[in-house]
Amino acid sequence: LLGPEALPQYQEYTKRLLSNITAEQFKGQLTGEKAEQEGKARQLYDMMLEETRQTLANAGLPADYQVVPTLNFRNIASETEAEKNLKLIDDVYERTIAKAGSFLSPEEIEKFGEFHKTVISANRMALTMNRKMMAPGGK
Repeated sequence: LLGPEALPQYQEYTKRLLSNITAEQFKGQLTGEKAEQEGKARQLYDMMLEETRQTLANAGLPADYQVVPTLNFRNIASETEAEKNLKLIDDVYERTIAKAGSFLSPEEIEKFGEFHKTVISANRMALTMNRKMMAPGGK
């Protein structure tokens, strides 16, 4: 449906989705003036991209694997697959937290750790709800 020009753009967009969503949602919790917040958010985005790439490579998964759990439809069909995907993004966040001290303050790292836990929990709840709603008989 997208055509040969738009398909690569869409594929690139989906590979960057976790990093983009995280940086945008967390930006408001960063300290400093707007320009400093923007700079930190960009560094966070770049680091998340790299850590996602590395985590997928370490897991033997393709670079285009959808890491956002609620957008990876395997996770709705299979709780086992969902847990694997949640573990992947947990690893991405843990790796990012371990390295982000180069540009985030200790307080921001702590907030990011809390953000990370919220992301995992929210995704797990959304997947469970979707799995129940889509189960045969709606049970």
